[in-house]
Amino acid sequence: MPEAEILFSKIHEAYDDLPKKQKKIADYISTNIQEVIFYSISELAETLSTSEAAVVRFAQYFGYSGYPKLRKVLIQHYKEHLTPANRIKSYLGEIKGQDFVYPAMVRKEVEYLSESVASIDKKNFNAAVRYLCGADTTYAFGSGSNECLASYLCFRLNRFRKKSVLVPDTGRNSLEKFILFTKNDFVVVYAFYKPTQDIVNLLEYVNRKQIPNLLITDTRVPLMVRNAQLVLCAKRGPFGFFQSAIVPLAVTNALIIRVAEKMGDRAMDSLRELSEIRTSYYHDEVPDLFAGSRQGHGRNNGKRE
Repeated sequence: MPEAEILFSKIHEAYDDLPKKQKKIADYISTNIQEVIFYSISELAETLSTSEAAVVRFAQYFGYSGYPKLRKVLIQHYKEHLTPANRIKSYLGEIKGQDFVYPAMVRKEVEYLSESVASIDKKNFNAAVRYLCGADTTYAFGSGSNECLASYLCFRLNRFRKKSVLVPDTGRNSLEKFILFTKNDFVVVYAFYKPTQDIVNLLEYVNRKQIPNLLITDTRVPLMVRNAQLVLCAKRGPFGFFQSAIVPLAVTNALIIRVAEKMGDRAMDSLRELSEIRTSYYHDEVPDLFAGSRQGHGRNNGKRE
């Protein structure tokens, strides 16, 4: 049995006999391994509002010389078992044998959405709305599967005449946008699971330049969140399982609706003008496009249009 599995088994067996502080450490390590592997002992102790000595005692209780040895085991477990392929495999194991998986998936998504209600910080949410309404330009960063979330945010904001720019670039190309930022802009970052160097660079830069920013994420890993001004953190499901975009999309929709409400007539006027433009260029052509079809239908049924 892998060493990490032995550790979790020991925690489970000893849990009832652990002191209250040790149970708190056990709970956190068992459910937030993706964060713990990035924590130093001081960061873990601070997160749990406990002492470094308590963390050391926890590690020693389960047979390790100290926290670094315990952390090393968790890192190895992360590398070996919590890859994207294994997350899919874990999820498939849960729905194995079901002829129609959609109901099971919906129930899980509803559960995650319900949990997110309690985890989203109201103060940060409202501050993000104020920045979105007032920014000269909103830059939305999202790469890979997160690009669709950033693109959706920009699409909706641009409809309100709120200038928004999608930044899907990675590596050196992403740095090209940095010089465009001003303190009157707002930077929104979609980043999950673990911090990439691109995200670390971006958040470090906007923090240093005092450029307003928001991180939408599912983790509180210090390396990820320490430079973010505002953080909206909501779990997308158990770590190690396939995680969908439903929760961050719901957060995005809530921001958009609140922005529309705050902007009031300005947002509605923009949408009405868009409807008028559509009518002018497309809707007037619809009768002509289908006229022949309707006439043919009338003749075949002996009826007059």
